[in-house]
Amino acid sequence: MESPTCLAQLCKQCNVVSALERPGVASHSTLLFLTLWQSLVQGSVIHRLLNRLPRDRQIPVLIMSSFEDVDTEETVTSLHMTLYHPGHQRSGIFQSIKFCNRETLPTSEVVKFGRNSSTCRYTFQDKQVSRVQFSLQLFKKFDSSVVSFEIKNMSKKTNLLVDDKELGYLNKMDLPDKCLIRFGDYQFLVEKEDGESLEFFEIQFFLSIRPLLQENKWPPQKPTPECGSCSPCSTQNNSPTEAGENEW
Repeated sequence: MESPTCLAQLCKQCNVVSALERPGVASHSTLLFLTLWQSLVQGSVIHRLLNRLPRDRQIPVLIMSSFEDVDTEETVTSLHMTLYHPGHQRSGIFQSIKFCNRETLPTSEVVKFGRNSSTCRYTFQDKQVSRVQFSLQLFKKFDSSVVSFEIKNMSKKTNLLVDDKELGYLNKMDLPDKCLIRFGDYQFLVEKEDGESLEFFEIQFFLSIRPLLQENKWPPQKPTPECGSCSPCSTQNNSPTEAGENEW
């Protein structure tokens, strides 16, 4: 923070005070200089400096409070997804996904994952993946001030596991704040950070070279046939619900 003495010396070096002491001499650049300094130092410093001038030669200065007038940005909900597939390094399954890049999306968007690039925002270069594998959509609960996500299985040939819950075609459920999504050889670790904004959210991808299943100690998944289903799981709590095909 500049002291009043240092500020006065700087203004004197730049002929700011001398210019203001002469009527009609204060130039546009002088006014711009003072305006910039208002945003860098306390308004009271500039105010005292200008009060040294005769009253009839002072210029009006807008003093901005650091705490009252500064706009505060809303935080946004962030979804971090760590992806793993054993064949990525060999065949580049995730090559169309930009890792470590924060992408801001509107909360009204239904985010689809799958093979079809014309339908899905995020695609996998794998013929075993359905055109649309699954989708995520935001919603806001009645008793909550933050947004949540719903996940829906859009694949007719492969069931989806969210932790230990199995979703068949068009089944959906609330996405936990931290969970493991699995289908076939795909493993996605999803972590949500709450934000304030109801207009936008962020999504960011990371790549894991090691299986997430063992690292995070989730229960093992039995092999899933190409057109089969995952092993049956308990659905006592937070059970998936069946959604209509045209609901989203």
